[in-house]
Amino acid sequence: MQMLDKLNGLGNTSISVRLQVIIDDYLADQEHAKNFDWRYYLVKYEEMRQGDSGIYVGSQGAKGFSLCMLYKERLNSYYRDPYLFAVFTQHNRPISNQDIKDPWHTGFETETRWLELVKSGIRLTCQPEGFLLDFPVGVNRNAYEQVLLNHGVDVNTLILSIPQMENNDILYDTLDRVQAGVALVRDLISNPV
Repeated sequence: MQMLDKLNGLGNTSISVRLQVIIDDYLADQEHAKNFDWRYYLVKYEEMRQGDSGIYVGSQGAKGFSLCMLYKERLNSYYRDPYLFAVFTQHNRPISNQDIKDPWHTGFETETRWLELVKSGIRLTCQPEGFLLDFPVGVNRNAYEQVLLNHGVDVNTLILSIPQMENNDILYDTLDRVQAGVALVRDLISNPV
């Protein structure tokens, strides 16, 4: 109802213009307060709303930082992790997708979904606290240590923790995790190993 009241209160311009004003105001408010929850990311990143079905499945039924964006109505078809897909898509602007495998997934929502770098085989997955990295056997993790340290990745746990706060039982990032993921991926790809 609040959105419809705002929409009505914005005059006689087209609905798309009025909706964009509402979106811009919402994003500005969230960015000023540094309150980035799953709703913020779905509004901010258009690619996180590309599932043909409009259905999202969260781990244990909850919406949060572990989501599956369905293209069909069931998990037994290919789907995307919207956070990983946003990192993939944002990274590829203006670069080609030659550096990262296109992240399609199948299986239950409780299974780990990975975004994999083509050259090194390094993978990352989105978790409530941030991003977890995985190095394949044969990749010298020490060669990437400076990149990891530069981004605040714990070199023991391989977790890029995103600063967060909790308000009314809702977990909010205080740093845009998609942009943090994009920056980390770019540096991992450009690391001259």
